[in-house]
Amino acid sequence: MKDKIEILISCGLTYQPLTIAISLLSEQYEITKAHILTTHNCMAQIEQVMDTLLPEQPYIIYGELVDANGDECDQAEFLHNIKTALNTLKNEAVAVIASGTNWMTWQFCSALKEKDTYIVKTSKPFEEKSFFPQYEKLAVSNCGQISKNEQDSQIVYLQKLHNKPQTQKLIMDAKTVKFLNQNIELATQLAAMYAYLIQNNGILDLSHEHTDMYNKFCELNTTFDNERAFVDSFADRFKPNVSKINAILENHHALVQKHLVIKRDGSKFFISGYELIF
Repeated sequence: MKDKIEILISCGLTYQPLTIAISLLSEQYEITKAHILTTHNCMAQIEQVMDTLLPEQPYIIYGELVDANGDECDQAEFLHNIKTALNTLKNEAVAVIASGTNWMTWQFCSALKEKDTYIVKTSKPFEEKSFFPQYEKLAVSNCGQISKNEQDSQIVYLQKLHNKPQTQKLIMDAKTVKFLNQNIELATQLAAMYAYLIQNNGILDLSHEHTDMYNKFCELNTTFDNERAFVDSFADRFKPNVSKINAILENHHALVQKHLVIKRDGSKFFISGYELIF
């Protein structure tokens, strides 16, 4: 009988090391669950790879709120996901770096330094790259596409790494919705109503009267304490404003579109990703 283990795997846009790692470890162990740490843009592809090539393997993918840019909030959420995975372990675990960017690898190794950690090695050599790509005039891709190095574009740069967890993912700063590393400006009344929605745990039931409470909320807020924010009937103004707010949100990042838009269920209006965010 094989020993039972769980595996934590960091995976980016290169998926072959993921399947190699799981197949090699499954020769020695019964893998009760694979915890796959990634970014939101890789989740669908990883799911397809796992379901197609490793259909019998139980797994869970973390990365819904992680953008591949690796800004401070992305790194904080990636670290949060690693800790969430660690807290759910029921068996001994090993860690595997399958693929991913430098900041993912650094966060993964820092958080799992007490675990046995492996990388996937193959005989295929690394693609040759210039030591100083910022000085190259031209670059050629594998398919022969030539790109010119425009001096005003950022070819290489240093990115600061962060290891502090993020305390707040969604806040209102005056009339600006701040979500992860996204900033969305709203008009006064739209911002006031979205802030009021956040204060009410992301959900409002319009079968209840909100006008007095909303106006009082505005009076206590220096940004919204003006005639542009106040309403005679909250329900009458909120419903059309939901469409205006969503139209603005839908012009922003995919994470904003998925998690910040306001949805409706009968008389209830709610921020779509509120429970996940908080």
